[in-house]
Amino acid sequence: MKKPGCKRFFTKADALWHEVYRQLQQVLLRLEKKHPGIYNSILKTKEPHIILRFLRYDIQTLASFWPSPL
Repeated sequence: MKKPGCKRFFTKADALWHEVYRQLQQVLLRLEKKHPGIYNSILKTKEPHIILRFLRYDIQTLASFWPSPL
């Protein structure tokens, strides 16, 4: 990668993905008791089924997403 901003983004995204994987393991192991096979179907595959979306919101319109007081 030639652009430093891209490299920084992917470095941070990779670290975040690995943390999500670690946390998801713990959740799925708890769910495994009531839903046998859920752990293997999501994490024990050739490519783990974890997709992270990185969204960017326009700061100017972000205020319209906040709830207003009654």
